[in-house]
Amino acid sequence: MASPQKENGYTPIANEIMDQIVRLPLSGTQFRILLLVWRYTYGFSRREHDLSDTFIATAIGIDRRNVRREIKEL
Repeated sequence: MASPQKENGYTPIANEIMDQIVRLPLSGTQFRILLLVWRYTYGFSRREHDLSDTFIATAIGIDRRNVRREIKEL
C-alpha cells in the first residue's frame, strides 16, 4: 500500500450514510465490521451480500465469537 490511488478501485459510500455513522457510538470492532460490509457490498456495486461470521472474523483478524457478539450489538 505504498501509493493507493482511486483509479485502482474505491468504495463509494453515500454522504447520508457517513453522516449518520459518525454519530453512532461504535466500538473499533463494530466499525471494522461495517467497513468490511461496505467493502463487499458497495465496493462491488452490490446492494447486499451474504458474509459469514467466519469470513468476517478471518478478514479482520478476530475470533468468530467476537464477530457474532458485535453483530448482535449492531
